[in-house]
Amino acid sequence: MNKIKTLWQTILLMLCVVFVAGCNDSGEVDTPTTKSQINIKTATVVADSSGGEYTANYTITNPIEGEAVTAQCDAEWVGEFDLSQAGVVRFVVAENEVDEERETTVKLTYRNADDVYFTVTQEADDPSDFTFTFETVEQGYYACKVDVYPANGDTYFIMDLYSVDYLNENGIDSNEKLYEEHRAYQEYLAGLGGTSLKSLLDSKAKKGAQYGVKCSGLRPGGEAVILCYYYDKTTGQRISELTTYTVKAASLEALTEVEFNFDFSVDGPNATITATPEDYTGAYYFDVMPRPLVEEQCAELGCTPEEFFEQWWNKTVADDMSKNGTPAYLILQNYCSYGTDSMSVELLADTEYYAFALAVNDGVVCASVPDFETFRTEAVAQAGLQIDISFVDLTAVGVRARFIASNTTDRYVIGYTTKQNWDSFGDTDSSRLDGIFKQTTFTEENFCYGDQELRIDRHLTPETSYVFFAFGYYGGVVTTQIFFKEVTTLPDEQSQVAVSVKHIGYFDIAAINALDPSFGFMDYANDFAAYPVEIEATDEDATLYYYAWCMTPDSDPEWLTDENRLGRMLWWGERPNYLWTIIEYDTEAVIGAIAKDEDGNYSEHFLNRFPVTRDGVSDAQLFLDWQKEHNAVADASQYL
Repeated sequence: MNKIKTLWQTILLMLCVVFVAGCNDSGEVDTPTTKSQINIKTATVVADSSGGEYTANYTITNPIEGEAVTAQCDAEWVGEFDLSQAGVVRFVVAENEVDEERETTVKLTYRNADDVYFTVTQEADDPSDFTFTFETVEQGYYACKVDVYPANGDTYFIMDLYSVDYLNENGIDSNEKLYEEHRAYQEYLAGLGGTSLKSLLDSKAKKGAQYGVKCSGLRPGGEAVILCYYYDKTTGQRISELTTYTVKAASLEALTEVEFNFDFSVDGPNATITATPEDYTGAYYFDVMPRPLVEEQCAELGCTPEEFFEQWWNKTVADDMSKNGTPAYLILQNYCSYGTDSMSVELLADTEYYAFALAVNDGVVCASVPDFETFRTEAVAQAGLQIDISFVDLTAVGVRARFIASNTTDRYVIGYTTKQNWDSFGDTDSSRLDGIFKQTTFTEENFCYGDQELRIDRHLTPETSYVFFAFGYYGGVVTTQIFFKEVTTLPDEQSQVAVSVKHIGYFDIAAINALDPSFGFMDYANDFAAYPVEIEATDEDATLYYYAWCMTPDSDPEWLTDENRLGRMLWWGERPNYLWTIIEYDTEAVIGAIAKDEDGNYSEHFLNRFPVTRDGVSDAQLFLDWQKEHNAVADASQYL
C-alpha cells in the first residue's frame, strides 16, 4: 500500500511540474524548451497537365497542443489549401495551358519549428492541344478564304498573314524569325495608336473555329503564310509554338493574243487616247505610262514592257482588293472598258508615253498579252502670270495668305514652308524649285486659277518666320518665276479664359447595358469603360479643344509632351462642351483641354491623369442620367 501511495504522489508531483512549466503568472503560453520539427513525407508532388486536387503528407516531432500547420505558395496555379486532417496537406493545382512544364514550392509553417518545403511539379499540356488545322475553302486569284480550327477551343489565339514574297525578301526563313517579325510589327502598331502591345493583341485575339478567314493581298499564283499561336489574355504572353499554313492563290491560265488599235490626239501636255480591240468583246483595261519610267522598271526587273504591264495590273488589283476591299465586279465596272473607248488626260509636257491595253477575265486578272504603242506630248510655253501675296488675320499659330493672280487662265500652285527651310534651298529659282519638288508632290487638287486664299488656323509655331510661295505650273513644267513673301507669327500670348474638366467618374460598359440594353458597345465591355467629358470655360464664347487618351507602359513617351501638347489638342479640332469617350482598364487616362478666345489666344493648358481600374468605376445609373441630361454622343473613334 505504501508503494502505491508513493507512486500516486510521484505522478501528482510530475503533473504539477508540467503545469508550472506550461504557464506563467500572466496566463500566456511559453515556448517549449524542446523544439518541434516538421517531417516531410512527400518531398515532390507531380501533377498532370489537367490539374486537380493533390495531397502531401507530413508528421510533427514534439507537437504542441492546439497548434496547427499552415501552408503558403507564391504561384497562382497552386492554392485552396486544406489542413484540417492532421498530417495531410490537400491543395488544388490549376490546369496547365502552356506546353512547358512548371514547378513551384509550398512552404509549411509550424510554431517553434523551422519552415520546410515540398515541391509541386506540373506536366506540360499536351502539345496536340495547342495545334491548328486549316482548310482552304475558296481559292481566288487575289484572295483566298481559309477555315481555321484550333485544337484547343477554349483558349484565345492570335492570327497574322505574311506574303511569301515578303518573307523571302527579308530573309525570314524560320518560325522564330517569323514570330520576331510579327512581334516587332505589332509593337509598332501599338505605339502608333498610343496603346499597349497587350491591349492591341487582346483586341485581335480569337477563340474557337474561324470560318472564311480572308487572306487578301495575293497575286495570281502567289503564296502567303498564316501564322497562329495561342495567347494568354491575363499575362499577354504567347503560350504555344507557332503553327503555320501556306495558302496559294489560283494560278494564271495561258495568256491569249488580243490586238488593240490606238488613236492619239495631242495638244500640249493634253492627250486623248482611243483604244479599239480587234475580234474581242470582253472587258479590258487601257492606260498610259511615261516611256522612260517603264523602261527604267523593265531594266530593274529584267522584263519586257508586256511583262511589266501584266505584273503591274495584277499587283494594282491585288492592292486595291486588299487595302480597300474592292470586289472584282466593281473593278470591272469602274476601271475596265468594252468595245471602243477613249480617255483624255493631262500628262507631262514634251514626254514620250506608252499607251497599253490588256484583256481581263471575270476575276479581273490579266488574260491577254498586253498590247501597246508610243506617242509624245508637246512642249508648253511660258506664261505671263503675275502673283501678289499678302497676309491677314495673323495669330501666333495661324494666318490667311492671299494670292492675287493677274489673270484667270494661267494655272499655278501654292505652298509654304519655314524660313529656315526656305533658306536651305538656296537663293536661285532653280535651287528653290529643286528643294520644293523634293518635299512636295503637286497634284490636281493643288492647282489654282485666279485669286486664291490659303487659310491656316492652328498649324504654325509662335514667333516663327514662314515663306509662302506660288509659281505657274502646267504639264509638269514651271511656267513663271517663283513669287514668295515672308511672314512671322505673333508671340504666344496666353488668354485670360480659364478651362477645366469636370470629372464625373467612369462607368463599366456591361453595367450600363444591364440598366439600358440599347446602350450597345458590348464589344468593349471586358476591357473598356465609358468616360463622360464635361468641359467648363469661363468664357462661353471660347472655342474648346480637348482629348482623352490612355497611357500604358508601352506607350510612346513622345506621344504626350509639354512641347507637342498644344498640337495634340488642336489636332482633334473644335469640340462641343459635352461628349463621352472610351478609356481602357488598367491604364492611366489622360484628359487634356485648352480654350481659344476671340482674339485667337489660347488659354493655359489643362491636364489631368488618373488610373483606370475596374474597382474604380462609379454607379452606371449616374452615367445614364448624365447622358440623358446632356444628350451627349460618343466619341470613340480611336477605338471604333
